[in-house]
Amino acid sequence: MSSLQDAAVSVIVPCYNSLRFVDTCFSALGRSTHPPDEIIAVDDASTDGTPEHLEKTFPNVRVIRRRRNGGFARAVNTGMRAARSEMIALLNVDTVVAEDWLGALVTTLQADPTIGILGCRMTDAEGCVRHDGGTIDELGLTEHFVRPDPPDEPFDVPYACGAGVLYWRELVLRLNGFDEGFSPMYFEDADLCARIRTQNYRVCSTHKAVMRHDEANDTGRETPRYQRRYHTSRVRYVIKHAPLIDLLWRYPRAEANYFLGGRAAGFRKQLLRAYATNAIRLPAILASKRRKVV
Repeated sequence: MSSLQDAAVSVIVPCYNSLRFVDTCFSALGRSTHPPDEIIAVDDASTDGTPEHLEKTFPNVRVIRRRRNGGFARAVNTGMRAARSEMIALLNVDTVVAEDWLGALVTTLQADPTIGILGCRMTDAEGCVRHDGGTIDELGLTEHFVRPDPPDEPFDVPYACGAGVLYWRELVLRLNGFDEGFSPMYFEDADLCARIRTQNYRVCSTHKAVMRHDEANDTGRETPRYQRRYHTSRVRYVIKHAPLIDLLWRYPRAEANYFLGGRAAGFRKQLLRAYATNAIRLPAILASKRRKVV
């Protein structure tokens, strides 16, 4: 979409009560060997002093304050509409990027016009590789995977984790941005990747760009709140992307088996709440399923 010489990149970092993470996240960005053209922090109505600290400590960061917490997708869209660059690097605040992270992503994306969105390799705090891409099955259940011997060239993945990706701003805006119906979080990245693929662009990852991801929002995976949020977004994703014939026949049977099986033991109440929420929102979900690009 742009030549190697003139493509600009904006980094967008959504924040919500993120005071304990911002110093390490934004300091790492400041050490980048490929400095971004702008860094935008979208604060989602934090109450812990996050935006004030950012404005005082990182004067080069453009802080956008939202009056109400609207969820991850809405925060990203707010930052993307305000961004001035052709490329958008989306970054979770609970991450620490390597110095060459952004440069590796920018070089790779610009070199291959068939790629619409590009993910990266993620490690934990001990440096162990935890993510090269994500898989998603017919029920919408997701898993991270690691390629022990990844190729030098970018490789296709079912979806790229939104904790650290680079994409073309024009392309994603043409797709109406991130789907804000995935609120407050989860599956907005998998949904975007699926829609990018419908435009005949590849969804890829590269091991040359590395970052540490502390996964602050993924703690407490067994808590009722996590299970309710995850499965509400999971069911929405399936409704939105599964073929109609599967929604009418295969998916209900598979979902019933999942609900009654051992994997769902311990959070069936949260599953019922997820089903009820999506039943209420079904007309809007089906409308988004039919919505065309702008």
